[in-house]
Amino acid sequence: MTVGASLPFDRLIKYVDKNIAPNISEKIIAQIHDSAEYIPENMEYVKTVGKEKFDEFIEESDLVITHAGMGVIIDCISSNKKFILVPRDPEKGELLDSHQYEICNYLKEKYEDIRVVTNLENLSNHITNTLEKENNLIDSQKNLSKLKQNISNYLDKFKEGIIFIVCSSGGHLRQVFELIDIFPKERIVLITNTTKTELDGIITYKIKGDFTDNLLKYRAISYALYLSLKFKPTLIFTNGGGELSVPFAYAGKLVGSDVLFMETISRVTSKSAAAKLVYPIADRFLVQWKSNLKKYGSKAEYWGSVI
Repeated sequence: MTVGASLPFDRLIKYVDKNIAPNISEKIIAQIHDSAEYIPENMEYVKTVGKEKFDEFIEESDLVITHAGMGVIIDCISSNKKFILVPRDPEKGELLDSHQYEICNYLKEKYEDIRVVTNLENLSNHITNTLEKENNLIDSQKNLSKLKQNISNYLDKFKEGIIFIVCSSGGHLRQVFELIDIFPKERIVLITNTTKTELDGIITYKIKGDFTDNLLKYRAISYALYLSLKFKPTLIFTNGGGELSVPFAYAGKLVGSDVLFMETISRVTSKSAAAKLVYPIADRFLVQWKSNLKKYGSKAEYWGSVI
């Protein structure tokens, strides 16, 4: 069970620990986040793990219970793992908006075997039914191959110079991992805000940013200006979140960089803050759902998606 890299999800962890873990024979390991207030008593837990260990947990599991974050969804699909989505509820202060409900509703419409739990009292039955049912793999390769080919064609314009890849942790970073192999490794500078990411041979800067914290906000802006002046990247590729995506996109334009923005796949019916702010200056602006083309305007393009 995982709550992702960005926020704790105490309501889910507490419910499973109190009501499910004591009553089943299967072993449960929960990733609960560094800032979790509730500490499990009836199941094993870790607070945060690196990508290698996280991938190991996914690979060894029979079932993954997760918040509706795109990073974990992509991991489960790629590994052909059964999974249950529990979207965070913005009315309970678990998220700022309802985009996790959006992605759950869309996936349920598109793939009948996707299981979504909005009432935790139904979780136990969903666990039993999911474990008993055969897993039907979602074929994500067609859309991903199309996206990679189109971005690769675009990269042909940038034969020289540094390329910044800018994204926040969690689902944003996981989407980048799906695409990282099409970029020239020796010319990438990865800029993110997680301390758990190490990619061999790729320069990585880990910068904390937060729109709600003035100190971290100005720190991110300062880093964006400093690194843009230092490297003078020819291209900024970013898919959000806004705490890093926005300052680096604008700083890049100041030094003459092109900006390729890709809206996160978790945005099905609503716009992300980063997308709204970067759209006016983006040289190319990508969406991952065709339904979003009209919503964003004439600049929006669909080149494929990560699933």
